[in-house]
Order: sequence, then C-alpha cells, then structure tokens
Amino acid sequence: MGFVQWPSEYILIDRKKPSNISGCHGPLEILYKKRTLTQERLLRPGCQEHGSATAQSPIRNAVFMKSYLLIILLFELSCSGQNHKSLTKWESSIRALAFEYESPWSILPTLDTKEKTLTGVIDNRDGKSYIIQITPDASKEELSDELYFENVKKTMLGANSRNELLEENDTTFHGMSAHSQVYLMYTKKWGLLKQVSFVIRTGVEFVSVQILFPVTKENSSANSLPIQLFEFDRTVKVEPK
Repeated sequence: MGFVQWPSEYILIDRKKPSNISGCHGPLEILYKKRTLTQERLLRPGCQEHGSATAQSPIRNAVFMKSYLLIILLFELSCSGQNHKSLTKWESSIRALAFEYESPWSILPTLDTKEKTLTGVIDNRDGKSYIIQITPDASKEELSDELYFENVKKTMLGANSRNELLEENDTTFHGMSAHSQVYLMYTKKWGLLKQVSFVIRTGVEFVSVQILFPVTKENSSANSLPIQLFEFDRTVKVEPK
C-alpha cells in the first residue's frame, strides 16, 4: 500500500507527511521500536521526521516521535435538536467501531485492516478534529502504562518548546476505564490547539482517541468543548475486545 496523505499539520508535531500508511503507531509497533532502538543505544524520544519511511534513520524512528496519541471524550448531552437528514455513517468491517457525521465535518483518510483501524473527522475551517485508532495491545509487562505515557509526554512537549501538558488523570470514557492527557499544542497552520486524549488498554485491544480544537491562551484552561465535538461524540459507538 502507498501512503495515506493526512492534512498538512494534522499531526501535531508539525510533520508534513506520515512515515507510514497511518502516520501513527500502536503499542506493538512502539514496543518493537523500543527494542530495536535500545539495542542500538538510540532510544531518544524527541527526534522529528519530515521525510518518508524509506529515508528514515534509526534516530528519526525514535520512540513515539512518529506517533500521536489518539483519543475519545464522553459527555452526556441533551438532544441538540438539529436536523440529521444529511448524516453519513461510517462503520468498521473489522472492529466494533462506528460513527455518523455531517457537514462541516469531512472524514479523514481511513485505514481499516486486521493490524489497525484508524479514522476520524476534521473541520477544515479551523482544524477541529476527532481521531480514533484501535490496534492490538501489548502486554503491560512488556510495555507498562508508565513507560508509554511518559514517552508520549516527551514526544508532545518536545515537538515545540511552547507546548504544555495541562493535566493528566485516570477517568472513564463511554463507560470504560481510560487515561487522559490534555495538552496545549502550537502549530503553524492552525495556531494554538487544545488536545484532549484518552487511551484504553484492555490487554487485547488498544484504543486511543484524539480531540483537537482551537483555543486562545486566555481561555485554554476552560473545561469546555465546541458543540460540534459534543454532537459528534454522541454518535461514536466503540466496544473494544
């Protein structure tokens, strides 16, 4: 397969082109890279890649630098009262994942294979987006939560010196235990974005969802989301194994 072309700067570390078909890695891929780089004494998170997979050195393949954390946010909402006649439904043929969307959302390039399901929607007017990834999980004996999230932080904060981790905690999403991280991310195209991420590890499947939306520095601490994201989340149905 060839590359899936993600929108410019959609990946928050400002990498213009994904290094593989999805642009991000699940825990098994991260674990493989961790082993390889450890053997070569090159386990150095924070290397940024702007080229293709064929041109990458081991350093540019540093742990998590080519991955972005994908996330889901669950909120209970009352009916919005909008007309949903134009809703388009997307459903995975491999996993228990489905959602519906309508304008101004556009579906992102989607991958749905036995190895990985990666999809989402974006509002191309301002960069609001909701991305979902499901892959096989690695055992926590091989890749602990602590190691995983610590490297995620190094990747996100290392992408831009102004990026900030606002909060991190254990929570729930869609009735399942999850771990959440909230970042402020500076991008060239979209400006300042807030990234809210949720990760679920069942031991069988790894689910990550990434929600992004524009903010200003003054209102970045507000615990609120654009109504579009609330409404889209209401349509998301996900049941990992």
